[in-house]
Amino acid sequence: MGISVSLILIAAGAILKWAVTATASGVNLGTVGVVLMVVGAIGLVLSRFLVELGRLRIPHQRNRRSRGHDHAALTRGTSGLRTLASARPVRARPARRSIDMWKFALGAALALSLTTATAGAATVDVSITKSAYTPSTASASTADTVKFTNNDTVAHQVAFKSGTSVTCSPTPFVLQPAQSGTCTFGAAGTFSYSDPAFTTLQGSLSITEPAAPVTLKLFAQPDSTIYPSKVTLTGELSTKKAGADVVVLATPCGHSDATKAATMQTTSGGEYSIDIRTARNTVYTVQAGATKSDPVSVKVRPRVRLGRVGAHRYSVRVFASQKLAGRYATVQRYDGSRGRWLFVKRVRLHSNSTNILPTVISAVAFRSTIVRRAEMRAILPASQAGSCYGAGTSNVIRS
Repeated sequence: MGISVSLILIAAGAILKWAVTATASGVNLGTVGVVLMVVGAIGLVLSRFLVELGRLRIPHQRNRRSRGHDHAALTRGTSGLRTLASARPVRARPARRSIDMWKFALGAALALSLTTATAGAATVDVSITKSAYTPSTASASTADTVKFTNNDTVAHQVAFKSGTSVTCSPTPFVLQPAQSGTCTFGAAGTFSYSDPAFTTLQGSLSITEPAAPVTLKLFAQPDSTIYPSKVTLTGELSTKKAGADVVVLATPCGHSDATKAATMQTTSGGEYSIDIRTARNTVYTVQAGATKSDPVSVKVRPRVRLGRVGAHRYSVRVFASQKLAGRYATVQRYDGSRGRWLFVKRVRLHSNSTNILPTVISAVAFRSTIVRRAEMRAILPASQAGSCYGAGTSNVIRS
């Protein structure tokens, strides 16, 4: 069994154990998943052992060949053809470090599997005594395991009134003194059980489906806007609870940590909505208690304004939350015969003293002898807008 096959078995087993709860034709898929993971882990250990064993043998064989070369060189050296110093020894590659690395990686993988198994399901204990099951009634979910332990001095059988969707081990489910056995359930319901040889031993289990995880949805409309427009964040809490506090967390471009941007409450049906101003490319998430949504990205383009200030004189102004002075805007005119925009000139933006914080204006005035009544526009390419903005396009004017 190769390493890749072992890893596939472990992955498939994990999916059957923790992502699938159904029972197919009386076979509990969770048990099959555990078997696949164990077989995969054993195959992974054996594969690595064989690989490392092969690596250890190669240097040994090379050393044997090297000793043979040395002997031949000594023989030839006595006849004047070659000396021993001319024989080049072959150095063995150390394999100990590789083995230790794989021991560490395998140990970490097994520890992660055990941690996941512990967190993914619970074990419900039932004690079998001479006179009763303790507790006689218990609750569990289809993701849990029910463990029966015989604390009596004689053997006991646990027989379910309905064996449908129940998988127990050992089979038949007869426990000797001090022995334990487990049962899993593939469907929800009430399962009664007893010991046919002891009529006083009666018990039942109430099995439910695992509680669905709480989720929080988030949408942004629009997901691409022009500075400094507002974005509407909407979503829904899966519990449908009204009045739950929802915190909006924003990570603007250029920042590594999220900060609280707003707080709101869910309405009927667990829905929420809020308008929020976005100044640059920003990643939003929302959080309700311990539940957090998936991130949503909102792209922002700088606002570009083209104006005519006189005969053959024009101006370009760019509005953003950061200085874009030193960047270049491109002026274009529209060619109706070709149906496309043509390059006119590039202009360099400068700082502007009319800023109204947090808005920073970068502007330039320029001259152009473009033909009269031609359609004109200015663009700020993405390469000039920087990493926190997309490409910006101005309004269209007549020359």
